[in-house]
Amino acid sequence: MWWRKSRLLLLISVAALISSCTGIGDDPAELLSQAVSSVMAEDNLDFEGTSSMRVSDIQLEKDYQFIGQVRGHNEIFIQPNTDLRSNSSALHHMNSVIHYAKVNKRWTMAEGEMDEKLNPLFTVNPLIHAEHLNRAMKDVKVEESMTSDGMTILVATIKEDRLTEQYKRQIRSEHEALIQSAIADARLADNKEFEDELMSYAEQTRQQLTEILDTLAIQFDYRLKVNRKNRSMHEMDVVAGLHYNTEGNRKVEAIRTSYRFQH
Repeated sequence: MWWRKSRLLLLISVAALISSCTGIGDDPAELLSQAVSSVMAEDNLDFEGTSSMRVSDIQLEKDYQFIGQVRGHNEIFIQPNTDLRSNSSALHHMNSVIHYAKVNKRWTMAEGEMDEKLNPLFTVNPLIHAEHLNRAMKDVKVEESMTSDGMTILVATIKEDRLTEQYKRQIRSEHEALIQSAIADARLADNKEFEDELMSYAEQTRQQLTEILDTLAIQFDYRLKVNRKNRSMHEMDVVAGLHYNTEGNRKVEAIRTSYRFQH
């Protein structure tokens, strides 16, 4: 009976080999989780990237190009790529090094930096994106099982209901604070005509903002290039999109950030 056992072991070995070569049996969500973990687990990691903003089909600025380093697992330094000439963008206002540090399992920034740079919508920190991708509910699929350089392309979509509601509250609060401050200034100047004009304008902007926020939806689209053999992530492309209506027209604001990791 030994030959039957040997034959069974041979068939199992062949099946495992075929699976590793073709990807049969790989769960896209599991492969994505392993790839994300491979980046988050790195103590020291170098990367480079680009970021740009578009409104519908119009690109607002040139691509912002940057380089970064993860050091000691819990610190990230990002700065403009001085080897390139396209760093005039004001998108992230990165004229010097930005320093992220993880304290009590939460990312922080140096005093004086804007808190929005810790928000997945606006950050250029790839580990914030990786953590967001890791914890959020998402649809994952394989776009390409094997590229010419032996990689697998995964795509994941996150429809951000919670973040959308949070962003709506933030925008409403900031808008109302701006209006009330302007009205207070008009009253201090004792200019009734200007105050009336301001009140009328404020009501118009409230109506416009209501249309935008009532139709607002935030969606993240991720595209990952993964080494199937060791589950390491080599590239990550993130599109953070804000979809809304204004004056009856559908608009999309999208921030696209791409990373290439050096393993």
